[in-house]
Amino acid sequence: MSAAQTILLNQEKDLQCIILCDDLESELDENSSRLLIEMLATLPHQTIVTSITGAGGLYKKIDPHVFHVKHGVFSQNPSL
Repeated sequence: MSAAQTILLNQEKDLQCIILCDDLESELDENSSRLLIEMLATLPHQTIVTSITGAGGLYKKIDPHVFHVKHGVFSQNPSL
């Protein structure tokens, strides 16, 4: 589904989307990942991004809620 489709669903049907992005850094370079994250942050939906390298500086601009999963145990990580 594209970003335009999520906007249309929100405007026309009042539906909220959840966007799942799995390990962006494995598919995109840092600049492309940053542009995508910044664009997703402007859309009216929830975004879940997974990463095996950690959040780093890529997500700092969007004030994310960061969670860490280790051996099946979830913990909230307040600092990036």
